[in-house]
Amino acid sequence: DGNAEEVARAAHSLKSMSANIGAARLQQRLAAIETGARSGATLPEIADTEDIARLLETTLAALAARFPKASDDA
Repeated sequence: DGNAEEVARAAHSLKSMSANIGAARLQQRLAAIETGARSGATLPEIADTEDIARLLETTLAALAARFPKASDDA
């Protein structure tokens, strides 16, 4: 199914980026979505995508706190 492959590709890309920045919980959730989509067994439910969105927001907030904009330092 084309949708499953698109979901798997997107989850894989986001999972890799999450791993690069140390966002382990986000990486784990995306790995589960990728595996489900690749097996053709499941596509993410709304609750899954909402969970990913919350984890992403938390990750982005942590990054912003850790690495403030250069203009904030001036």
